[in-house]
Amino acid sequence: MSNSLKLIQLNCFQFTYFEEVLVFLKEQNPDIINLQEATTGSILKFTNGKYLDKLAYELNMKVIYAPFTAKQSVNGNLDWFGNAILTKLEIFDYGIHWLHDGQNKAGIITYIEDQRLQEAIKINRNLAYPIVYSQPKNLVWVLLSQNGKFFRNITTHFTATQKCTETLQMIEEAQKVCDFVDSVKNVPTLFTGDLNIHQQAGCITNLKSKLQLVNQDTTNTLTPSLHQIFLPKYQELDPSLKNGLSVDYIFQKNVKVNKFEVADVKVSDHLPIIIEFEI
Repeated sequence: MSNSLKLIQLNCFQFTYFEEVLVFLKEQNPDIINLQEATTGSILKFTNGKYLDKLAYELNMKVIYAPFTAKQSVNGNLDWFGNAILTKLEIFDYGIHWLHDGQNKAGIITYIEDQRLQEAIKINRNLAYPIVYSQPKNLVWVLLSQNGKFFRNITTHFTATQKCTETLQMIEEAQKVCDFVDSVKNVPTLFTGDLNIHQQAGCITNLKSKLQLVNQDTTNTLTPSLHQIFLPKYQELDPSLKNGLSVDYIFQKNVKVNKFEVADVKVSDHLPIIIEFEI
């Protein structure tokens, strides 16, 4: 019997294609799922909400949720948005680590603020990014074990920019991840996420000083039929995007990766990354 565990990294696109995600995950039967853009839908703070609850129930997994922003609906309900980890393994410890100095709690975007943001996006998406930059970000981590050997699993979602341009926010986020990884040096570690940046960026180089990049040769992690960068207006703006962009990552430290795959499935505007590994 194989000792390998399976992990899936996926920006779930706010569960826009929830049923497709559920079918795919059931077929894959992973031991760990790392999600970004996990939205809950009009529920109370720091609860799991209908989507994550249903995933956990259908897949027989435990879930740890780390929202970093919430949008307020017209009737005052909050729709939380953040990172999540689901696992079949026993969770020995877990936590949330904030990535921006002075922003150590989730932020709430009021209904009026959200309407202004949506209007700005309609006029020009560039107008939205200074607002996005000011929003908090976090990582969520769990301590798990395989055959009595402990390991950390970490996931996050870096700040987005119009053309995956490196920003001071990204540099700060990457440094905070490096510091967190370095805080416990001897524990095998997996780190995944939608980092919204190309592989040549300085913040990726910084992460590679602490961790080994598993998908070093990946050229695209975005779904051609769904992601906006494949729309003609973005292709005309930047012809270099014709073959897509690799912005989703899996890093490891002292973990043996036996198999790696970018799955060509339509479950999100991002493609799932799948690894099989052992400690």
